Order: sequence, then structure tokens, then C-alpha cells
Amino acid sequence: MLIGSYNSYKAVFDAVKSAVQTKNGIKTVVLGEQFAMGLLPKAIINAEMSQVKQTVLGEMVEAKVRGSIVSVISWLEPKY
Repeated sequence: MLIGSYNSYKAVFDAVKSAVQTKNGIKTVVLGEQFAMGLLPKAIINAEMSQVKQTVLGEMVEAKVRGSIVSVISWLEPKY
């Protein structure tokens, strides 16, 4: 059951990543992985701790999904 819960939880953040990638101007979207600062603007998606609890129905669990999205931009671009 834990693997299924993890996959469902991850699917939410994968959907958020896909939605952010469609935004015009965002060159890179990072979801829970190491990254370098190149290719700006960049969106960084961070999952935050949330509570998972057993529901009254027995086999099901309830999870509140929380996260944040940080946009990293460059105010000045070098002139070549």
C-alpha cells in the first residue's frame, strides 16, 4: 500500500511539473533533484512535509499534499 500511496503522491507533483513546463518563458523545471543555476528562468518545485493518516474506511489513506514553487530569474543578462 505504501508504494501505491507514494506513486499517487508523486503523480500530483509530476502533474504540477507538467503544468509549469507549459508556461511561456520557463526554460527549466526542477522537481526534487539536484540542479545547476544555468538556463534561467528556472522553476524549482519542492514537496513539503505533510501528514498521512489512515481513513475510517480501512484500506485508504488521506494525505494533504503541500509544496512550493520558487522561480529563479536573472535581472541582468550579459551583452555579448
